[in-house]
Amino acid sequence: MRETGSGLNLLPTYDFLAKLGLFYDIHLTMTTFDSLIALSKRLRAPGGCPWDRKQTIESLMKCIEEEADEVLVAIKKRDHPNLKEELGDLLFSMLMVMNIAEEKKYFTHVNVIEAIEHKIISRHTWVFGEDKVATAEEALELWKKKKKKEKKEENVRHVKEKKVVETRKKTS
Repeated sequence: MRETGSGLNLLPTYDFLAKLGLFYDIHLTMTTFDSLIALSKRLRAPGGCPWDRKQTIESLMKCIEEEADEVLVAIKKRDHPNLKEELGDLLFSMLMVMNIAEEKKYFTHVNVIEAIEHKIISRHTWVFGEDKVATAEEALELWKKKKKKEKKEENVRHVKEKKVVETRKKTS
């Protein structure tokens, strides 16, 4: 049974998507994604590609910007075959950044996926909770309210964490 960090059971969601033909095989999808992660890690491993091994999070900023721009161009042109390619390039560039972050012990791929999964679920309370909306505009308005509330709570949490760190430094 698939649960998120928030404890929500997503199996019904996966089943629903499968019935719509939108999520045909979660195991195949995850295996393919895991394979892509392994490929990106192999490029940075000893014996991998010297260019990929040399990259830093900062050096990949230009690649991500260029790939994102190419995605936008493909969307504007409605060039769906090229869009598929450019989305893949952007995804791979993001995976490379995640690899570097993992190597530096900042966070892992799993942390990124869990964080976005939690964010999307927590901001779609009309789908995964008790709130009700009837229009796209109402959904967007509620999304914005949830986001503002989360950001405020996050800022309070950061201030508290900073005070704890400062207190520890003074007592060390």
